[in-house]
Amino acid sequence: MRDKKAQFFIISTIIVSFTLVGIQFLFAGYTQADPSMVISLQEDYFFSDVKSAANATLYSSPCPVAERNLNEVKGDVEKRARERRWLLNMTFTDPCAGANEATKQSTSFFVNLTSFNYRLYDEFVLLP
Repeated sequence: MRDKKAQFFIISTIIVSFTLVGIQFLFAGYTQADPSMVISLQEDYFFSDVKSAANATLYSSPCPVAERNLNEVKGDVEKRARERRWLLNMTFTDPCAGANEATKQSTSFFVNLTSFNYRLYDEFVLLP
C-alpha cells in the first residue's frame, strides 16, 4: 500500500511539473519585450531619422542629382509616415540653384510631423 502512495506522489509531481513547464512555454511570447519596436514607433525618433536622412543625402549626392535624391528621400519618409497614420510635410530649397549650378548652395529644410499625440516642427539649414 505504501508503494502505491509513493508512486502516486511521484507521478503527480511529474504531471504537475510538465503542466507548469507547458504553461510557461505557452505564455513565453507575451512576457518578452521588444525594445526596438518601441523606438521605431516613437515620433521623435522618426523625426530625427528624417533629419539625418536629409543630411546624409545632401552631403553624399553630387550637385546635378542632389535635388532628385532629396525628393526620393522626401517621398520615402512621407510614405513611411502615412503607413503609421502620421502626416509629414518636408520641403527644402534646391541645393544646386544659383549662379553656379555645379556648386551646392546652403539648403533650407522645413519639416513638420503631425501625429495623434505630437506636432513636431523644425527648420534647419545645411551648408555645403
